[in-house]
Amino acid sequence: MRQIASLSSTQIGSLTGAQLGAFDEAALGALGVDQMAALSVTALRGLASTGVTALSVNQLAALTGPQLAALTPQALAGVTEDQIAGLSTTQLRALPPLLLSTLTTTAVDALSTVQLASIAATAIVGLTATHLGAMSSTLSAALTAEQLAALTSSQLRGLNGSQVGAFSTTQLDAFASTQIAALTTTAAAALTPAQLASLSTVQLRGLTSPALAQLGPAQFAALSNAQLGAFTETQLVGLTSTNTSQLTATEIAALLPTQLGALTALAVAGLSEDQLPGLPRPRSPDSARRSW
Repeated sequence: MRQIASLSSTQIGSLTGAQLGAFDEAALGALGVDQMAALSVTALRGLASTGVTALSVNQLAALTGPQLAALTPQALAGVTEDQIAGLSTTQLRALPPLLLSTLTTTAVDALSTVQLASIAATAIVGLTATHLGAMSSTLSAALTAEQLAALTSSQLRGLNGSQVGAFSTTQLDAFASTQIAALTTTAAAALTPAQLASLSTVQLRGLTSPALAQLGPAQFAALSNAQLGAFTETQLVGLTSTNTSQLTATEIAALLPTQLGALTALAVAGLSEDQLPGLPRPRSPDSARRSW
């Protein structure tokens, strides 16, 4: 091992991928941080996942962004929690999407909030839905608006209710209506009153009918008349009698005739005379669906 430690940066820089890949754990552990920084990208492509795992936190942290980017996806699968926690924001910004996708969920969840926020939006798409779902709500709340705007529908399906409920209104502003539509029913239904109130009418049209049906009285109460009037007939058709019975007269008044007409017979049957002043309550579900 003393022989390895005595190699100059020039000698280290001349190693091939096959040569570095042949190093056992003891040989890799003998490399100093200066020697690690001298390794060529060609040599680093020869490391296997076991070789990466054998490196110390300081050794991996000594690699530059381009060097880390040279590691194969198979090699990156060997990155440990302690190693990922030791990477700088500069190093993380250099990781391409493909390499991020190879990290284990444990390694991703070991990122600090500062580290996660430093990852480029173009690279964040490398995280899978499983990666996102495994994050703590504190960590996912560190995602920047730019990163959130870059997430695909497939990725967003990995978010859970606790994570969505922890997003700030600034973060939610980054979501397009198609992204909100991609959230699971449980996740979308976890939006807080304050979050719902911050959404634009265009964003609200992204809520699916099942998600809208999961909202409670406090959530509906947070919506403005303009927001309530923005819901489409397709969204409102999912409301149940439980939903409609919890709406206030003011909220009902904010709905357009076409919106009321989209309610199912059972949903209309949940309305009371107090909610519809001056309008008779339908006598039966069969006669409840009518033109308002």
